[in-house]
Amino acid sequence: MVRDNADWPSFQAALALTLARMPADGCLVIKASGNRFAQFTVMGEVIHAEIVDGAVVEDSYEISWEDAARLVADGWAAPSEDSWPNWYREISWPALYRDFEEMADRAVSALRDVLEVAEASELSVESWVNFGGGDFDTSALE
Repeated sequence: MVRDNADWPSFQAALALTLARMPADGCLVIKASGNRFAQFTVMGEVIHAEIVDGAVVEDSYEISWEDAARLVADGWAAPSEDSWPNWYREISWPALYRDFEEMADRAVSALRDVLEVAEASELSVESWVNFGGGDFDTSALE
């Protein structure tokens, strides 16, 4: 669980730091009630980020046309049957720290403004490493 006193700017900074620390094959899921989530996976030479598609969130959190336009304007690609089932974006990995900051900024914007997570303290964090098992440092978020 994210600490109770976390505000969005400090959560965003903590998320950028956590993304920068992700190992090869690392996975990070940040979720709130109503099946709202952002997930990040290191896949080869990219970090792949996803924001849940509105089709699978609870009805009160569906993504409107205006929300979809905001996601596109923020650089998220729309889900499709031919690619990914959720909204997604990628950055090269390893990346410059400012790229992690931008990815964190876009994810926070989607969680807060599109998926309507009111407070960062509503979020919980899961992490693991594919194929090798284990965990990685997410303490900045907790």
